Amino acid sequence: MVTPEPGMYHGISHNEYHSWSAISNTLLGELARSPAHLKHAIECPPRATPSMITGQAIHASILEPEQFLTEYIAAPIVDKRTKDGKAAWAEFEKLADGKTILSVDDHGLCVAVHDSAVKHPAAKAILDAKGETEVSAVWVDPNTDVVCRCRADDCIDPNIIVDLKTARNGSPQGFKRAIGEYGYYRQAAFYLDGMSGATGKNYDTFLFLVVEKTPPYAVACYRLDDQSIEIGRREYTQLLELYERCLQEDYWPSYTDVVVDISVPGWVIAIDEVNILEAANANQ
Repeated sequence: MVTPEPGMYHGISHNEYHSWSAISNTLLGELARSPAHLKHAIECPPRATPSMITGQAIHASILEPEQFLTEYIAAPIVDKRTKDGKAAWAEFEKLADGKTILSVDDHGLCVAVHDSAVKHPAAKAILDAKGETEVSAVWVDPNTDVVCRCRADDCIDPNIIVDLKTARNGSPQGFKRAIGEYGYYRQAAFYLDGMSGATGKNYDTFLFLVVEKTPPYAVACYRLDDQSIEIGRREYTQLLELYERCLQEDYWPSYTDVVVDISVPGWVIAIDEVNILEAANANQ
């Protein structure tokens, strides 16, 4: 599908949004690995996996609970290998009437994380703000003229973007690692600048609403600091410049075209230095 004109768009399905031929933060993550990985991701977009569907359901349960009730349904536990099981399943599919079917466990997870989020004071305040959820935006990067897109989980007037994240470890230290590992700092800068460009507003605050997917479904809310956002801004700017060069030259290299030196990670060196020191002390 052709990418629409710059601006904000509401009510766009996930499938339609992902069909837009514009650069997203996810694609920038592929480019950060190598241009070859980006080219492959564009030419062979991944199909929706069960985990992706569950992730969308979790988002709906927390951010759009009424939509979750109307669009998702828990599957019954039946043995579809038996005659009775097949009949029960056929009856259930009629009842589902086009709703997205979740396993009992996944549906229960969605209910559990929703209940945990609305009991958390800061998370409840964010959700009660009644921002605009699942907002898609298109803009043209002013530095490279590359057309970009993003889809914000929640936009709260006048300047706040909220991003819902599920995590194995939602503690400050655990989520810090996730911010670095998954490039959430780059996503924050990309979304803030993109939404500002698409709307003419000045979005400058990025909040993470973090929910763990295992009991007790702990919840935390974090505001990403300005330094981290600026680091992300520099990174996404460099990646867009690289993308522009790849387009102009039609050259999409992988990691390196030449032989380069490589060494063990720093933590291996640190352990080796400790071992050497211990051996030296033992020989004294």
